[in-house]
This record gives sequence, C-alpha cells and structure tokens, in this order.
Amino acid sequence: MSKVYTTYERLTSDPQRRKKIEEEEFILKLTEKLCELMEERGITRAQLAKQLGTSRAFISQLLNGSRNMTLRTLFRLSSSLGNEVHFNFRKLKTKENNLRETLFAVTSR
Repeated sequence: MSKVYTTYERLTSDPQRRKKIEEEEFILKLTEKLCELMEERGITRAQLAKQLGTSRAFISQLLNGSRNMTLRTLFRLSSSLGNEVHFNFRKLKTKENNLRETLFAVTSR
C-alpha cells in the first residue's frame, strides 16, 4: 500500500520550495501578529500611518506582505503599538538539520 501525501507534504518535499514556503509562513505570522495588535488597540491602518508619518498605502503594503519590512520599520510599528520585539533563533528539528527558525515574541510594555 502506498503512502498518501498531503498537498503540504508534496509541496515541501522539494528543499527550495520548502524554504520559500517557510519564508512566506514567517512573513504571514509576523503580519498577522501586527494586525492582531492593531485590532486589540483599536488602531486602523490610517491611524498607524499617521503616527508613523507615512501613508496608509505603505502600511497596507507592509501588512499584506507585498513590501519588505526593514528592522527599523518593524521597530517603529511595534513601538507605535506599545510593544517591543524579541528575537530568538533556534535550529529546526529537520532531517537536514541546517535550517533556522526565527520566532517572534511581541510583548506589551
């Protein structure tokens, strides 16, 4: 009997494709967390843009992943939301054991 693979397993079986998927998952987790913090604080994209002295379109591009976010921008966003960002780097438990995972812990001040 042959093993049945999920779509995710098939997509991630190729190392290059898996790395790209992990990159996109990382961006998604970060932007979802920022959106969650905005919602908790009742802050709109327009209000956040005004606080940062930028446009609503720029904030939207950052949060939908179409624009790369610099570390400076991440710092400014999190500070404007009353938070600080902590980075932890750990080795992933994979067969290759050569990939790194970055975990974000965004904490309230």
